[in-house]
Amino acid sequence: MRHCAGRVRYWQCDNEPSNVGLLWAGTAAEYVAQLKVMYRAVKDADPDGLVVLGGAPFGLPESPPDSPDRQFFDVLLADGRDAFDLFDLHLYGEASRIPADIETARGLMRALGYEKPLVAGEYNAPRPNLYPEAVAAMQAAMAAAFAAGPDVSGGQGPDGAAQRTPEQAAMASLYERMPSLPPQLQMFMRGCPPGLEARRRRINCREIVMRNLLALASGVRRTICWNLAPEIPGYEVRRRGRGPLLVVWDQRDSFSGEDDPPVAFDWPWPEARAAAVDAFGQPQPAEVRDGRVHLEASITPLLVTAG
Repeated sequence: MRHCAGRVRYWQCDNEPSNVGLLWAGTAAEYVAQLKVMYRAVKDADPDGLVVLGGAPFGLPESPPDSPDRQFFDVLLADGRDAFDLFDLHLYGEASRIPADIETARGLMRALGYEKPLVAGEYNAPRPNLYPEAVAAMQAAMAAAFAAGPDVSGGQGPDGAAQRTPEQAAMASLYERMPSLPPQLQMFMRGCPPGLEARRRRINCREIVMRNLLALASGVRRTICWNLAPEIPGYEVRRRGRGPLLVVWDQRDSFSGEDDPPVAFDWPWPEARAAAVDAFGQPQPAEVRDGRVHLEASITPLLVTAG
């Protein structure tokens, strides 16, 4: 760590440790022991370095108190409270839940008598799990693959040829019938129709804007978009020493919402003029009348500034 002192500010101790068996092989107590060693090493090398607690999975805020994730983090937050500087909450769930999830994460610390700043070390969207149609199709494929038994059990068959695992068989079956799958799943698949791939990219652009705004509005000042995986119609950003910025979108279904027509929207506006550009960088109409800016709002965020 000493050779990075002054050049690397943030140090994270592993990632999503409550995913035991996937990202961490030990117990919560063993993680805390490692965290304490790392914290001392970072501070000895660079007193200004910041230690980030292993990322909390996006489902943690909604999980019940007796769930494995919650019990794991209860130990980390209680016994490791003096061995980290920042709490990392991953924001892969529904965007509309971001403010509530951040508040819940803070509440876990407040319940123990302290509170540390939050960062979002991972976020992105869309993901297949956000669409019930996609989830149903994937679950059906997995169920069929596991029901097939030894034919897809892995290892080698009688002829010495490698057999597919259930997961591989499920994936192959999905690609074999890709045209019949829900478009909400097709858009994540290689070789999907160009229109669906373009739609997924548009959804991604919107989600990046929305998720960052909602995190910023909740007091999070560091986010990292990870290339894996309350929403409100308009959100005003106040900028010290700069003109007003208004960000507007109409809350809709992220897949089909772009097919609906825009709706008229107006908002108090202190400037004589306004200019609007959407999340794709395209200029959009904006008119100021009687102290209000008038726009056409859709699922795509509009960024409005003084023109």
